[in-house]
Amino acid sequence: MQHRMEAYYDFFGRPLGWLVRLLLLISLAALPFVWIGGPLWTMSFTSNQYPDPLKMAIHVDHLEGQKTADRDDLREINSLNHYIGMKPLLESDFAEFLWLPFAIGIFGLLCLRLIFLGRLRDIVDVFMLFVYFALFSFWDFYNKLYNYGHILDPEAPIKVEPFTPPLYGRVKVANFWVESFPGEASYALMIFGGILALATFIALWQAWRDWRRQRSELSAGNGAGLAVFILLAAPLLPSTADAAELRVGPGGQFTTPAAAITAAGPGDQIVILPGEYPGNLVIDKQLSIRGVEFPRIIGERQGSVVTIAADGVSLAGLDISGSGKDMMHSDAGIHITANDAQVKDCRLSDNLFGVMFRLAERATVEGNVIRGRADVGIGSRGAGLHLYDSHNCVIRDNDVKTVRDGVYFDHSNYNVVEDNRFAELRYGVHYMYCEANEFYRNVFRDSVAGAAIMYTNNVSFSENLILNNRLGHNAFGLLFQSCYDCTAERNVIVNNTCGFFLEQAENTLLRNNLVAYNDVGAVVFGSSLNTTFEHNDFIQNIATLRTIGRSTMDWGAEGGGNYYSDYEGYDLDGDGLGDVPHKLQDAFEHLTGNHPLLKLYLSSAAADALVLAERSFPVLPHSEVLDPEPWTHPVSGVRLQLEPGDRARPRGSLALAVLALLGWGGCLFGIRGLAK
Repeated sequence: MQHRMEAYYDFFGRPLGWLVRLLLLISLAALPFVWIGGPLWTMSFTSNQYPDPLKMAIHVDHLEGQKTADRDDLREINSLNHYIGMKPLLESDFAEFLWLPFAIGIFGLLCLRLIFLGRLRDIVDVFMLFVYFALFSFWDFYNKLYNYGHILDPEAPIKVEPFTPPLYGRVKVANFWVESFPGEASYALMIFGGILALATFIALWQAWRDWRRQRSELSAGNGAGLAVFILLAAPLLPSTADAAELRVGPGGQFTTPAAAITAAGPGDQIVILPGEYPGNLVIDKQLSIRGVEFPRIIGERQGSVVTIAADGVSLAGLDISGSGKDMMHSDAGIHITANDAQVKDCRLSDNLFGVMFRLAERATVEGNVIRGRADVGIGSRGAGLHLYDSHNCVIRDNDVKTVRDGVYFDHSNYNVVEDNRFAELRYGVHYMYCEANEFYRNVFRDSVAGAAIMYTNNVSFSENLILNNRLGHNAFGLLFQSCYDCTAERNVIVNNTCGFFLEQAENTLLRNNLVAYNDVGAVVFGSSLNTTFEHNDFIQNIATLRTIGRSTMDWGAEGGGNYYSDYEGYDLDGDGLGDVPHKLQDAFEHLTGNHPLLKLYLSSAAADALVLAERSFPVLPHSEVLDPEPWTHPVSGVRLQLEPGDRARPRGSLALAVLALLGWGGCLFGIRGLAK
């Protein structure tokens, strides 16, 4: 199944050719004429009384009748329609005048995006959207005409049979000849749609041709014939031993990397000696570039410092800094726009983005140290690693700090992120509209959030350390929002404001995780369906669970549930499973889920008193969430030796004791509000 998905994505992920982009540019030139070229549709009405026809024009954003010195045709048409019981033609009745200009403008913006960033799947989507737009517009126009001719006032002075004014052509209605034809703006839209259709079919044909050629080449290379060819041709094939080595710096052939890149041939190696060199390099051929003792490549404070624009480029051992700060152009320390790039053991600092992947396949970024611009606000920084429409990449063993997000994923699939360290960020991972990515053995700490997984499906998140994420009011360890079929297992989630956070997450499996010393172990919204908690250890969290609404959760009852350090039950038969269910929420925890301001009194004497009172006299209606078979000993198999500063400090203090009476009053106020 995954192989088919990859083949499907490879076919529809092909970039658009220059001919298709040129056609799109020509089609885009037709859109301004929708506004300046004339009306969308024209109608005229001729009779013996009106030998000079009454004329009406429908524009993109307004209705207009022909006007002369002694006649306003739209007013005259409405007056005649009144006698047969038709509704007057008023601009306020046409909602199309509100959304039609906006829709046409959207198609213009989509075309611009296709010209600069488009792939086959994008142009197919835009074409199908335009077809739907055209069909819906014709149906909407016909429906308007039908309603105007059929919904007649029964009290009208002149009775006529219901009719439908013509959408196209010349038809006699009563004693009038009615003509209806498209105007110049409609022809402009037809030209736009026709060229868009031509560009789409050319793009599909080119992709099909390339795909067939690749299959033919692969088929020709199969079997014993390929082995014989390799044996016979091996002495003639080029090897890396024949590649030239060009040296940059003192004693080398070149004084700047740019000069060496210009002189090098594909497959050559460039060695950069210690020193400082000007940046804004564009590597447009397959090269291997290696630094000795981290030579500094310094950018011009605009654009990217190094751009990899050819397949198979390798960078290693460089110190790269000084990119521009243009978010629109994604200025970066290293900007990868080609396939099979390798970036290893580099230092990147003082850049807007660390490494930017744009339409890159199979890149490997490993062993790099990335630091952002700590002297500017977090909103003015870029991500340490940003993947846009990039697939099958490996991000391994990097150290990332003081950027906005550690790794930002945007429409990028089948990537692996492993053994990295992310700290002092907004989100360690910020993940949007992707699928089938994997995260292993990473460290996410000291940020607003460890990882935010949103609008996606089929993500595997395993063996990661998520620690001390408390920066800001809404901090959390691992968030799943609007996603499907995601798995988190064998993770260590310690000392965060919230461990797990699930909203509109379906079919999520949380298994064998250690969740300890958090304010709340898990927050689950009622919109999260079929969530499974299985064999997790919940240890010394202030609250294990907070639910907002009623959700469907499975606590792994068939093979035993989870371990809770605050479980007060017993195990008489010694099978390791508690003989009484564990209640995951007390009354106060339920109240804080629906009244967040009450968290002020967390761990206060007032909260404890409320819980004790509710246990004795259970009168408050609240969610009854039970783990039917809790374990009496840790079962996750995950262990971690924490430093003293990494463990959550005991909550309870003199200040909370002083606020106890106020807390009691606040809780009573909340209870009374809930009862109301």
